[in-house]
Amino acid sequence: MKLTTSVALAVLAFAPVGANAMSASSFHQKAAQGDAFEIDSARLALKRSNNPAVRNFAQQLISAHEKAEQALNQGGPVVAGPAMSQNEQNKINQLKNASGRDFDRKFKQMQIQAHQRAIGMYKNFAATGGNQPIAQTARRTLPTLKKHLAEAQSLNVH
Repeated sequence: MKLTTSVALAVLAFAPVGANAMSASSFHQKAAQGDAFEIDSARLALKRSNNPAVRNFAQQLISAHEKAEQALNQGGPVVAGPAMSQNEQNKINQLKNASGRDFDRKFKQMQIQAHQRAIGMYKNFAATGGNQPIAQTARRTLPTLKKHLAEAQSLNVH
């Protein structure tokens, strides 16, 4: 499975905006974990959701996160670590146990939370990160994260 960086990027164990400066390796690892969550959750959505809007959004997430991973990996060495945090893995398990509209609602909520956290982490690193290539990648990724947050918020899953 490819790990990616931007979107999803989200995801659940990220530093909020205004937090102390994060090291490039810590940012890289958390971004990769977020991307792994985004890709895995989106792949589940392609398998489990019958909602065309959810499926379309999931496909966009996969594509964007794969591209983001490539961009992030060009800015510095790949950092070894777990593919996902335990919190992210727990969320994947929740999605695996959901179906129908319940799945769609959980997927939407998880994507909103993941993207809010990712935006905070990316903003923070873009402003305070010392590794300029990775900080530039973080700045370039922010518009995509914001777009995905808006799309997640507008998903009609009721």
